[in-house]
Amino acid sequence: MSNCGKSHWSLQLGRNRDFHIVSVDEEIERAIKPELTALGHSGIEGLAEWMGFPSDNRFEANQARYLGYEESITSAASPVTGRNTVLDTTGSVIYLSEATLDRIRNDYLIVHLEASDDMLEVMTNSYFETPKPVVWGDAYRPVGGETPNESLRRCYPNLLRERRKKYASISDVTIPASVSLSRDLGLDKFLELVKSKIA
Repeated sequence: MSNCGKSHWSLQLGRNRDFHIVSVDEEIERAIKPELTALGHSGIEGLAEWMGFPSDNRFEANQARYLGYEESITSAASPVTGRNTVLDTTGSVIYLSEATLDRIRNDYLIVHLEASDDMLEVMTNSYFETPKPVVWGDAYRPVGGETPNESLRRCYPNLLRERRKKYASISDVTIPASVSLSRDLGLDKFLELVKSKIA
């Protein structure tokens, strides 16, 4: 899930343990960059503006395109022979095809940095203060009498809860995000923690 430490630990592994890093977020942004530039957008904020919210007319088409890029990039990623590889997935990895998910399961140790219930409200507020591109699947269910913003705010925590279940179902190791985000947790301790949880 976003803001749980995925990219931080990926970068640490690249810088300090010579892991080859595949950042799916960066590759998607690179693929869409010409279109973002033409629209006057850039960076993750620009990608979020391009994607929009589920209440926006452009959302479904752009969500499908985003997932198409994510599917092709993630399915093509493979560990480098003779070198450790970290696949820094997006939060929407769970919406990819079963074939791609099977390949990830076969090729990588999947570490789930699990957001606790008390983090969900903070994540919801963060999403509306600084939107990121988010694949909603079928989690957006507006109710009559609500404004689009009210529907989004009501549905977003449910999206996070559903995602958390799906992440747990495909992961090999689960580490609480409260631990993975701790300032006291260095890379050596993080790796020891991961190893301790491998069955």
